[in-house]
Parts: sequence; structure tokens; C-alpha cells
Amino acid sequence: MFFYRKDLFQRYELAVPDTYEELLQMKTALQMALERDEMQNMYAFASRTRAGAGMNTWTVIPVIRAYGGAMMDESLRPVFNSPQAKHALRVYRDMVTGYGSPPGAQMLNFHEIREQFKAGRLASVIAASDLFAEMDSPEESVIWDKWEAAPMPRGPRTRATSLWSWGFAVNASGQHKDAAWLFLQWASSKETAMLLHHDDAPARTSLWHSDVYDYLDAPDLSV
Repeated sequence: MFFYRKDLFQRYELAVPDTYEELLQMKTALQMALERDEMQNMYAFASRTRAGAGMNTWTVIPVIRAYGGAMMDESLRPVFNSPQAKHALRVYRDMVTGYGSPPGAQMLNFHEIREQFKAGRLASVIAASDLFAEMDSPEESVIWDKWEAAPMPRGPRTRATSLWSWGFAVNASGQHKDAAWLFLQWASSKETAMLLHHDDAPARTSLWHSDVYDYLDAPDLSV
């Protein structure tokens, strides 16, 4: 998702970018405004760039798809050197490096981006949706009441994103299936999900529909 400082966007009368081209324009305009107001050590935009699974692949592949490219064809042959993918890579390069990007922008991982955004050193980021669990608390974020989120920008072909999920399973050849099943029951319980909700996104619908993320009252786990 695209997370941004709503106070800064309102202050500088900037629209939330709907396309990647608009994001590039916003990045330049926002950085110029920050510098004009002498806001030191603050940068307009950042996203994952460090090489690796779940790192830059997590953000660059949606850009490629948005421009009509792909990583593989139906026969699982690599096609990421298509004209569409090459154009998308140039857009991605300009998006995550250059003017408006923080120092070391070529090697940022998602931990660094999250921390810099929460600390008020980044005005906008593309980050995983569970970032809100860290930002909504004044104890963990200096911008807890100043942020908003929007869908990923779109390209000429589509609006794409990356999905990520974790799952548990019992190994068919395991020697302790009963113990493994007990562990799965504990790991997926409401009580365990409550312990994790500050740092992650729970899998239980009842937690999403409770007031657990309001930080006001005790959550209703009766459902």
C-alpha cells in the first residue's frame, strides 16, 4: 500500500498519486517543498530496494505487471526482458532512487523503511499493509495521528500489488503429529493472535472486527 503523511500532503496541496507517473511528479514536488521549508533529514519517498526474495522483488514485480510485463510466460519461460518490463524498471529506478530519496536508497530493507517512516523522516512509502499495526500507537510512532494509506499506484495496464501469507502444516512424515496439531491450535488461537497484533496482522476475522486496533478499550473476543 501507499502510506503517506496526510498533514504534509494537505500543507503542500498535493494529491495522492494514482499512477506511477504521478508518484514521480509528487516525489519531486514534495522534496522541493520540504527543502523550501528547511525540513532537515526528511525525504519524500522510499520503498524496498535491497536485493532478495521479499525485498526488492516484492515492489518491483507489481510495477512490471502494472506496465503489462511479466516474469514468466505460461510455459514458465523468463520474459522479464520484454519492452514493457524494461520500461517498468526505468520507472522503478526513478521512483526509488535519485532526488527525493533518502541516503542509501539503493539498499533499503523493509525494517529500515518502517522505522524511518514512524520516526518522521519519510513523507511517503510503499510498504506492507500491516505497517498500520506499528503506526497507530503514540508509544511507537511520532506520526501516529498524521498518516493515511491508499492503494498502490497503477500503470497503463493494471493496478498490481504483492500478496504474502504464512501458513502452518503438519508434516505427513512427522513423528509427533499429535504434538504438532496441539501447537497449531495454540498458534492460531485468539489468545495468541492478541499477543501478536501489535506487530503483525492477525488471521482471525473476529480480531479485525473488534476494537483491538482502536487502542481505547479491551477488544471484544466473544465472536
